[in-house]
Amino acid sequence: MGIEWSDELSMFNPDIDAEHKRLIELVNEMNREIASQKRSQDEIIRIISLMLGHSAEHFAHEERLFSEHNYPDAAEHTEIHIELIGKLNLALKEIQNTDHVRRWVDAGLSVQDLLVDHLVKEDTKYIQCLRTE
Repeated sequence: MGIEWSDELSMFNPDIDAEHKRLIELVNEMNREIASQKRSQDEIIRIISLMLGHSAEHFAHEERLFSEHNYPDAAEHTEIHIELIGKLNLALKEIQNTDHVRRWVDAGLSVQDLLVDHLVKEDTKYIQCLRTE
């Protein structure tokens, strides 16, 4: 169970690809924790907190590249980043504020869906603009 990196996910920018790979690693780590019989609320919170920090850094990096390359849809993509960070924060709060394992699973799955959906649907829109390979 997990998401595997493939060339189909490549943005043809080694730095962005490395950041995307790290996000996928964190999603997979969270999935393993949620699926574990010994799942820990603290561990899920730790992983989602790491995702939030890495996502914020990654989005800031993308936004700098948008500016450097005059990406025409930069403002729209930046708004999507803001919404995504807000949704990740909501999922984190949901997990922090409940002892119900089912809600941890639901929040964790929503985080996975949000990040993977963003990588596949939104980030692929700027491939040509930022391509370095």
